[in-house]
Amino acid sequence: MGHEELRELIGKQRTLEILELLESDGTLNYTDVERQIPTSSDVVADRLATLVEYGLLTRDERSAKDIRYSITEKGKAILEQIRTLESILDE
Repeated sequence: MGHEELRELIGKQRTLEILELLESDGTLNYTDVERQIPTSSDVVADRLATLVEYGLLTRDERSAKDIRYSITEKGKAILEQIRTLESILDE
């Protein structure tokens, strides 16, 4: 992933909120994520797909109506790095 791709991914609306939600709440189905993230269902669907594409989330399709998402170690590492940058800026 290049610098521009990273900037685009992290800068997208609700990306970090979704990662943080799955980090704190564990595996959730699509409906639970959509219910807890204050945005349109299209944005939630797009962000989930993008985060899966980059390996930050896993997608487990148990049935057409039961699709679950979990954060990966890579996703946790991204959040950790972002928190480190935030703490540097807060100093």
